Amino acid sequence: MLKRLIHNGHLWVVALTALIIAVLGLCTFHLPLLKPVGTAMKNLSLLDIFYYAERNCFHTNTENQHITLVDMRQLTDRSDIAQLLQDIYDLQPLAIGVDLHFGRAKDPAGDQVLREVADEVSDVTVFASELPTYNEQTKAFTEVANSFFVTDSLMHGYSNLTDNMAGRPIRTYTVSQQVNGKREWSFAAAIANSLGCPLPQNREYTIDYGATDFRIVNCAELDQHADDLTGHVVLVGVHDDPADSHPTPVGKLSGMAIHAYSLDTLMRHHDVKLVGFPWSWLIAAVMALLLELSLCWCRDTVADRTVARNVYLADSRLLITLTDLCWSLLLTAVAFILFRWANVYVDILPSLLVIALLPYAHRFYYAARNARSLTHQSMNINR
Repeated sequence: MLKRLIHNGHLWVVALTALIIAVLGLCTFHLPLLKPVGTAMKNLSLLDIFYYAERNCFHTNTENQHITLVDMRQLTDRSDIAQLLQDIYDLQPLAIGVDLHFGRAKDPAGDQVLREVADEVSDVTVFASELPTYNEQTKAFTEVANSFFVTDSLMHGYSNLTDNMAGRPIRTYTVSQQVNGKREWSFAAAIANSLGCPLPQNREYTIDYGATDFRIVNCAELDQHADDLTGHVVLVGVHDDPADSHPTPVGKLSGMAIHAYSLDTLMRHHDVKLVGFPWSWLIAAVMALLLELSLCWCRDTVADRTVARNVYLADSRLLITLTDLCWSLLLTAVAFILFRWANVYVDILPSLLVIALLPYAHRFYYAARNARSLTHQSMNINR
């Protein structure tokens, strides 16, 4: 079987396709002129398209029944913020996540009230901290910055996003980080841990931006939405703040909304399972061989016909384009079905790259082989 594949040139076409991909990869990711293209390629993921299709094409969005967001953008006085936390606490939520970092003390009266309320609500409340110092060489944070009133007795978790908030779409979130030899929980993981939810063993997990929306309550309307707070996990922060807005697979979201999706993922144990990078390229290799075999089969089948149109189609780009399109649609459909119903994401970009480039390798190889055959025939005739 292997000898036949080699003799018929199928494996040579696959090898030539791999060579073309390798050359293009070296040029794209190492030439300074193409650096913007390389950066865009690194940030590219079909996961974004799948989430968009799930939310906008199937119209199955539901309102989350466990997490409520409280927007307190109009509150600036620390004593008012303290009163808001007290009011929420009195409604007996399951947990409170305060996505605010207060830094240093600056208002003696307000700071004292805030400190007293923080101690009173500490049994169900997690406060956001920051990891401000990032070491590019070690790829690790080296410092934890808490609000002025946070002590070891208060639960806290860092709200920094992955890659030190490098600007790429936020698809993953970390469970914890090692900072100076000590384990620090992320904000969402600290809340989930306080609720007794089992956390992923991996350091990082994929956020499920599925078709769910969160109820947003204005801080001035707590009494009208008491049922949405009692027995719920309540996240307190600023919603739709341009300064705290980040790209995600479903568009730009506030940091508080990203924490909500992260927490919901942990609470439901529903993170998207990613198929490893080597498996994606193995699938691409199999895809290359299947595409090459199908191209040859279609060409030979059509060429066997006596109709002039079919003879023309046998060597036309139209046949190759149609075959490519069919394989691309089939592969994308299978990947989306796995994502939507099995919660498994297979990165098919390598396979789609193979589908795009293999026809060129196919035409080049067989053109070279035919030219060589004609040369040998010409030499034999001359003899």
